[in-house]
Amino acid sequence: MSKVFTASKIRFAPVPAFNSLGIRPPAGRSRTCGRRSDDRDRPVHFFLDMSNIMIGAKTVAASKGEGPLRCSDVRVHFENLRQFVQQDRVWGSGYAAAGLHRGEGVKAQAESSGIQFEVCELGCRSNTEQGVDEMIIAKMAYKIFRQVAPNPPTPGVIVLATGDGNGHLEGSGFLPALKAFHHLGFEIEVLSWRHSLNTALGEWATQHGQVIELDHWYEELTYIEYGRQAKTRNELYRKLAQQRPV
Repeated sequence: MSKVFTASKIRFAPVPAFNSLGIRPPAGRSRTCGRRSDDRDRPVHFFLDMSNIMIGAKTVAASKGEGPLRCSDVRVHFENLRQFVQQDRVWGSGYAAAGLHRGEGVKAQAESSGIQFEVCELGCRSNTEQGVDEMIIAKMAYKIFRQVAPNPPTPGVIVLATGDGNGHLEGSGFLPALKAFHHLGFEIEVLSWRHSLNTALGEWATQHGQVIELDHWYEELTYIEYGRQAKTRNELYRKLAQQRPV
């Protein structure tokens, strides 16, 4: 598999869009989440586009009447997020990145839950993130390259939390990376807020893997600083158990 660097973006060579494992995709986007992989021994590799997920969470918070909030007021509950992603499967790895002014606390919370967290630089004039997507995609690319090396590990499950599908027409961004993983035999799961899911990303993931809308899990996966607390782990477990097929 080839890799092209251009304008600091990683581009992936096209791969065939077919389901080599014969996994039957769901009929539509799932708003709930049961045990998504039938093989519990396949490791889960989690990638979190933190900024995209947090911007979406702010919109959902406002729609639920939690008031006009700054992005920093809505927080991810990393321990619950880890359990939500992993469930009863093997944890392979976790990686997240975001541009934050004071990210030490967020980084510590994420890494205590087994999710490596990179705090990216904010532009001194624009106050915008510098290269967050590229950092996540580079981590994904490294895992892809391991699969095409001699004696590759067993393909697992890629869980990507983002709604961002930008760049796919040019062969860059998250969607080409997911296609490469799928071609190599990985199962694919995309976690996103309903309103922020890119159409191309959502349609491809629905056809070749699974889309899990986070709206149904808002109170379990987020909390408001100095306000609403996230649901407890036991409450999360009970809700997950209700979603699992009998």
